[in-house]
Amino acid sequence: VIWRAIDPARRDPAEALGRVADQLVETAEAAGEPLVPAERAIPKLQATWARADPDQGNADQAAPSGDRLLRLAAALSEHSALSGSRELHSLGMPAAAALGLALTGAASRQLLTAQEIRDRVRARFPALPPVPDRPKLDQLISDAGLLLTYDERQRAYRQPTRAGTQTRLRSRHVTGPCQP
Repeated sequence: VIWRAIDPARRDPAEALGRVADQLVETAEAAGEPLVPAERAIPKLQATWARADPDQGNADQAAPSGDRLLRLAAALSEHSALSGSRELHSLGMPAAAALGLALTGAASRQLLTAQEIRDRVRARFPALPPVPDRPKLDQLISDAGLLLTYDERQRAYRQPTRAGTQTRLRSRHVTGPCQP
């Protein structure tokens, strides 16, 4: 990678990747999508590399792998980053949006401490600023539309409890033999 960066002709493919990453993220955001999955980004990055690489026909210079292209694109973009789940996203993603995306699927857990929530967001979106601790975290959780409440006794967030609707009455009619 170092000798490629020295030669100006070798910088073109890498710089093009950064521009394409920004374009992909911008287009996704305009469509209301905060993330660009790797499956959608990699083919576009491979096509960009192939068009811009001066050694395209040289068998000694194989194109980088899809994951390498994603990392290069994110590193060389101005407004995009790569998530821990291999998705491109905006560096300007709001904290509440990142929180909502990082906690998707966490509803099955009984309790989540504030540190566990912060760690999940950091693991999914390492390029974003850290999520604040409580009490600001409470507001972000609310802004994200997550139905988590803080339990002071257990010092953790939990799903709200729901009252049962059973009344101990039979919910099934008594069945008997069919009448001819």
